[in-house]
Amino acid sequence: MKVTCIQNIIYTGDIRSNTSNFINRIVSCNEDVVVLPEMWFCGFDYQNMKRYAQETNGIIDILKSNGKGKIIVSSMPEIEGNDLYNTVYVVGENGILAKYRKQFLFSPQREDEYFKASDNDITVFEYKGFKFAVATCYEIRFPEIFRIGAYKGAEVFLVPAIWPAAKSSHWLTLLKARAIENQAFVVGCSSSSVVRREKVLKCGYSAAYDPWGEQLFSLGEESSMASAELDISKISAVREQIPSLNDAKKCFYINKKPL
Repeated sequence: MKVTCIQNIIYTGDIRSNTSNFINRIVSCNEDVVVLPEMWFCGFDYQNMKRYAQETNGIIDILKSNGKGKIIVSSMPEIEGNDLYNTVYVVGENGILAKYRKQFLFSPQREDEYFKASDNDITVFEYKGFKFAVATCYEIRFPEIFRIGAYKGAEVFLVPAIWPAAKSSHWLTLLKARAIENQAFVVGCSSSSVVRREKVLKCGYSAAYDPWGEQLFSLGEESSMASAELDISKISAVREQIPSLNDAKKCFYINKKPL
């Protein structure tokens, strides 16, 4: 199983440029799973986000047509009635395989004022013999999400993000911690930067970690791509060597039911 991150510049509100730039990268990928940054085709422009959400179905069709032999993990705005969600779509050549609506919204940047927090469960899906779960950006700070996902069978966590370079030490530490404590692969994909009118937010540092916490790749702040080969046997080997994930079931309850 090969997973790749596409770390590109996001031009806020410039759907045409963003779509073209990312699709060109996607077409060049031969990996099984392609992860894109959070809100990759439009960026966070709150005043216009509902308008951008009207483009999401068309973007999904573009991803489908370029998703032969792979799945693309894509955070995009979703509108349902009057509600706006930050939604991760898992798209393959046959359509949407899974989707996850962000539950923990980033209030310091007023995300919670424009988006609705999901009250759905953790999304776990299977692809080519691996079980995946997704989380979005700020949610890397909530170990509970990842633990629930692990107990639902997740072996690989995919995390689209727009994460500022100034807090890259938090990002890398949290990705690694989520991998170690859940004895799973964790792949985090951020943008290289976000252009917002006259301001440029530096991001970068997309990275992947294995169940032992070993770094599989880490990018800098430049626009780039990186891939990792995931060996499913490493998950069972680590979980057998140190059975902490299983032992924790003795004292944790989820949804008020014993695990």
